[in-house]
Amino acid sequence: MKYRIVLLFCLIGTVIACQQQKKDYILTDEQLANLMLDLQLSETMMISLSTPQQDSLKDLFWEKLTSVYQVSEQEIKDQVALLESDPEKLKAIMDKIKFRSDSIN
Repeated sequence: MKYRIVLLFCLIGTVIACQQQKKDYILTDEQLANLMLDLQLSETMMISLSTPQQDSLKDLFWEKLTSVYQVSEQEIKDQVALLESDPEKLKAIMDKIKFRSDSIN
């Protein structure tokens, strides 16, 4: 009987904890799609550059991204990490990116 009560409390605690883990995005889906595309394009552009050039360009990209999206570099990294941990939203965002990248060609 004691084990059932303990198990019940553990189950209730788990359900409550899972419900409290709300994902807080500070950027809209459109902004996330644009941001992810910007990040992908910036990484692609730097492949052929030397390491010092890449470092300089990364600094410029981060400065531009923080200016455009009005969030800090850490907030951008947090948003990307949050998105990567949310498979359904990530798929939706990646679909938007695919549509945008297809329209560039």
